[in-house]
Amino acid sequence: MNVSLNWLKEYVNIDDNLDIKELTERLTMSGSKVEKYEKYGEKTEGVYTGLVENITKHPEEDGYNIVTLNLGDKKYTAIAKIPDIEVGDIVPVALPNAQIIGKTVKEDVVKGIKSECMICHILDLGLTKESFPIVKSSGLISFPKDVKIGEDVSNLIGLGDYIIEFEITPNRSDCLSVEGLARELAVTFGLECKQLWQDKDLHLNYVKDIDGINVKIETENCKKYVLNVAKNVKITSSPFEMQVKLMKSGYSVINNIVDITNFVMLEMGQPLHAFDKDILTDGIIVRQANENEKIITLDKEERILTNKNMVIADNEKVVAIAGIMGGLDSGINNNTKSVVIEAANFVRGSIRNTSKKLLLRTDASAKYEKGLAPELTEYAMNRVCNLINSLGIGDISYDVVNVDNYKQNEYKLEIDYEKINNIIGIKLGNFEIENILNKLNLKVNNGVLTVPYYREDIRITEDLAEEVSRIYGYDKLPSTMPNTDATFGYKTDKQVFEDKIRSLSLSSGFNEIYTYTFFSLDTLEKAISKENKKLYNLVKLENPLSIDFEYMRTTTVPHMLEALERNNLRKNADVKLFDLGKVFLNAENISKNELCDEKLHLTLGTYGENADFYTLKEVISNILDNFKIETEVVRSKETYLHPGISADLLANNEVLATMGKVNPKVIKNYTLPEDTYIAILYMDKIFANKKNKIKYKELPKFPAVERDIAFIISEDVLSGDIIKEMKNLNNDIVENVTLFDVYQGNQIDQGMKSMAYRIRLRSNNKTLEENEISNFMDNLLNMLAIKFKAEIRK
Repeated sequence: MNVSLNWLKEYVNIDDNLDIKELTERLTMSGSKVEKYEKYGEKTEGVYTGLVENITKHPEEDGYNIVTLNLGDKKYTAIAKIPDIEVGDIVPVALPNAQIIGKTVKEDVVKGIKSECMICHILDLGLTKESFPIVKSSGLISFPKDVKIGEDVSNLIGLGDYIIEFEITPNRSDCLSVEGLARELAVTFGLECKQLWQDKDLHLNYVKDIDGINVKIETENCKKYVLNVAKNVKITSSPFEMQVKLMKSGYSVINNIVDITNFVMLEMGQPLHAFDKDILTDGIIVRQANENEKIITLDKEERILTNKNMVIADNEKVVAIAGIMGGLDSGINNNTKSVVIEAANFVRGSIRNTSKKLLLRTDASAKYEKGLAPELTEYAMNRVCNLINSLGIGDISYDVVNVDNYKQNEYKLEIDYEKINNIIGIKLGNFEIENILNKLNLKVNNGVLTVPYYREDIRITEDLAEEVSRIYGYDKLPSTMPNTDATFGYKTDKQVFEDKIRSLSLSSGFNEIYTYTFFSLDTLEKAISKENKKLYNLVKLENPLSIDFEYMRTTTVPHMLEALERNNLRKNADVKLFDLGKVFLNAENISKNELCDEKLHLTLGTYGENADFYTLKEVISNILDNFKIETEVVRSKETYLHPGISADLLANNEVLATMGKVNPKVIKNYTLPEDTYIAILYMDKIFANKKNKIKYKELPKFPAVERDIAFIISEDVLSGDIIKEMKNLNNDIVENVTLFDVYQGNQIDQGMKSMAYRIRLRSNNKTLEENEISNFMDNLLNMLAIKFKAEIRK
């Protein structure tokens, strides 16, 4: 928020010699953070407003004019090369010996004609067209017609003033106004604050309707609505003093009615809006919009609304998007004769959501989003009535329509002096604490504090401790240990589990990457076939950052493939990456006002010299073994994986992990090696299946016997199925089965593969005899021949 220091000085008698740096630093230390400050123009001496009475061309110098200027007590002649100067303009005139931007103005002679003064360009005053828009294309300032001639321009504009930019925290909506900041300035420097309009007594008379206009509130999102009508309005420019204050705060100057609403919003922090009464049909209705209801707003854009957007309407049409922007047709124009003025209070969440949805943010919406006190509406309307009456621009009384949609309660808080001292770490007396609170207009009576309506941020003792410490001075507070018992933080079981997953992935040689949790439809289609309908059940963002981040992701595969591709394009030969991130499933939950399902996935991706199916499987097995999870292997049906080189790892009939070589059809969509492998581990399922307790068993007393067997079998047969059948053949003596070699090549028929296993046999009761071992091996060979049509290699 930008505020003129001169405006603040109207409320607080700050010493003119106080350095701006010290002033802003002390304000920041007391809680009103100053982002920056800038000087507004350069103070001048000897520059006055002059009326252009006559213009004639210079007889000998092309482009130059002889300008006669009336400064009230005397007339002067200036020779000027200003193409757009006109008779009747009121312009800044520097008289002889005037001081402007470090130089002294002298009389001059141009081709024999004396120039007694100088007409100032905007740059001569240290201003720009952005900071002072009342300027012609040439840079000539043309003051409004109500500005007196002979006025000191430096005082008139407030040259040498400072524009201070404050960063207002969301909890201090009372500081979204000049008066609110004036309070802070006064208490920071221990000065009195002159009576503010927010504190003056109200003169309002409450009526049911004004000139046939009444108010109905039909939504919970409107807390209060105050309405008044100004008749016989004269639409002209606003007083120049008001225009200067608006321009210094970064506002455009439009007309007297609109300028008054903006001025009061700046002064008091309450947004207001003005409607052309002749456009309205009967009363005002505050309601939720109908689905697909349309309005063309003041920025000439058509907005399509939903029932989540609040609007101001009459009996026939929408005339404004509540709290954000008015409609183009109902705006004030030069033909307006009667004006309906609105001061309302809306629920902050409703305004914020509508503003985000429509991508439409205004100064009014920014204030509503931080939360304003409903009572402020009446004080603001009181001020509007005062301005319209004092400026004589229309007929307006203090009769207002006032509709409340909330319970007004005076908030009181008992002061816990000991707790305040414990929080801030210093011993202050009760009187000193009360003195600070009273300076903040937090009135204390017998240890009970009455919170003013505009301080909705003060509700608990901790809030009071913050107020006391910031005004007492953070820099005065000693460094002390907290007066409380120490507590120790700890991680939840899931956090410990995730840390372990990261550690295991890193120890396997993989590097962690971080990817966005949203993607585009094109990104998904590159990696995942549309046959997988579950992964195309997407949650769409209402306000995506861009079209590339339009949906919440349902799978991490596209992002992993993109990361691998990025590394491959940068000539990284051997790459191992892992990503521990969430996916978002079951988008239909949103329509039921429920959250979609968030699932945590560990995604592994690799390519390079040492990348193959069995290496990746070993990494996954190592992770599962750490959590004592036994799995069986089945062929995977995921379409992004190679149909013959992929697998799912199951436990309790649940898929805990999916892995394999990337499908050649998918590889074509990326710049990746043919031998690229990817795996997904479903963390929620692994966490549910992990063994928390380790069971120990007695070390074997009897020796083990190992036998190797190799056979040729169809390449479609899965190793997991073979191992499962080998163990089931005799669970009492088969201790372990390990695949140690797979071969496919010229010596093997096409469609076949050679597989070699090592089988460890052991009995818990005795030493196995040779005939028992031989019988088992014979049965094994028969089983392989019958079930898998395996041919033993010799």
